[in-house]
Amino acid sequence: MSHFTQKNTSKTTGKSTAGFTILYAVLVSVLLLSIGVSIYSISLKQYLLSSSAIDSQISMNAANAGLECALYWDNKQRAFKTDIDPDFGDANNGFSPIICNNISISPIIPSSGTVTTFQTGPDTSNAPCAKVTVTKSYIPDCLGVNRIKTEIISDGYNYCSSHPQKVERSLRAEYPNFVCP
Repeated sequence: MSHFTQKNTSKTTGKSTAGFTILYAVLVSVLLLSIGVSIYSISLKQYLLSSSAIDSQISMNAANAGLECALYWDNKQRAFKTDIDPDFGDANNGFSPIICNNISISPIIPSSGTVTTFQTGPDTSNAPCAKVTVTKSYIPDCLGVNRIKTEIISDGYNYCSSHPQKVERSLRAEYPNFVCP
């Protein structure tokens, strides 16, 4: 009967493989941390972008409300009397209080009398508001007759007060526009 004995032919160098396990654990941890930081960064940018879009929409709505209010008071109530447009306005020196969004506004009248500005909210408010400028000037029509041209610029803000996230959007209307044949 023969006995076979198996000899261990592998040579050991006496070094441990435990260092590779720690290295792999550190590499996996760094990889997972990098993925987590990247996801957080993308989420933060998406949040800031969406809040910016909301602030922009609020500012645009405020500008539109200011423009519509000025158009109404100019065309229906004839509230903006100027030096070149004596037919506009009421007996109260041509400037009646303007009511926008249930707020009574007294227009600020510059010395020239051709520009009227008003604001649809107080400067100290964190609510949306608009600063509206109504300018009247002469423009010749197709026959060379001077006609009154009105330009309304409405600057809408998401915050009336000075706020770090204050956003401004502007709308402009100009009339009359003459089309010559």
